[in-house]
Amino acid sequence: MDGSIVGSTPTWTLAPSANLVTRSDKLMARLAATPEIMRQAWSLRYESYYCHGFLEENQERLFPDEYDSLETSKTIVIYKYGEPIASVRVCLHDPVAASKGIYTMPIMATFPDVIPELIERYSRNKLEQRAVEVLRLVSHPGVEKNVEVIFALFRMAKYLTKYFESGILFCGVRQNHAGIYRRIGFDKKAEPRHYYPKLKFQTALMMGIECEYEIVQQKIPFLRNVFRYDETYSNLLAGKLVPVFADVESYDSSRETINRSEILYQNAA
Repeated sequence: MDGSIVGSTPTWTLAPSANLVTRSDKLMARLAATPEIMRQAWSLRYESYYCHGFLEENQERLFPDEYDSLETSKTIVIYKYGEPIASVRVCLHDPVAASKGIYTMPIMATFPDVIPELIERYSRNKLEQRAVEVLRLVSHPGVEKNVEVIFALFRMAKYLTKYFESGILFCGVRQNHAGIYRRIGFDKKAEPRHYYPKLKFQTALMMGIECEYEIVQQKIPFLRNVFRYDETYSNLLAGKLVPVFADVESYDSSRETINRSEILYQNAA
């Protein structure tokens, strides 16, 4: 997570578009399963990072990378008034590829001396050693201070971690954003290092263990009731447009127990 502190009042600056995916003012999400949707994610990444000086300007105004094309990578785009406003990606660790020096989680290249030992120690299944990285949490600069969008990114990321059936989650987190990750069940495992060649910031390594963070997250409304094979999960993986908070009864972001002063603008690596 990178950028400025989110204010206490959510603010929308996007107006309804003439070219709507849906006319609903609720947050909707879709898996980036087509080139068009993936391009929307690349555009959001670029605008988000470039806006804060974390990325050099390029003519295409897109920020793809080599991990996007891997089967071990999934990206979600979030919409408001039919416009793409935020995106998040989850990458699965491939231990066979990693043993050959080929990383399928970008953060492995930053912490190659730390992550393998953590995976070995905390894996549920020593043969599979399944772990994922949650990254590229970005939003359009026009909605970067909207708390509900940040909550939506974390919720949709959780669906992707369910898809990969991983019990270990890694995140590269800017030091001033560590608070919210601790509140949702993550611990710091390594001090900040330069994360990605094209991005101008450092991130600490934080990790969550499913059996531990689920206890914490079931007390947090925006992360509650995320299950494999619920209707949202099934429709999302089928490529359909889904409401982000469909399974949260009477959801109201203003009533969250997490202190908003701890929620920072989210470009998590």
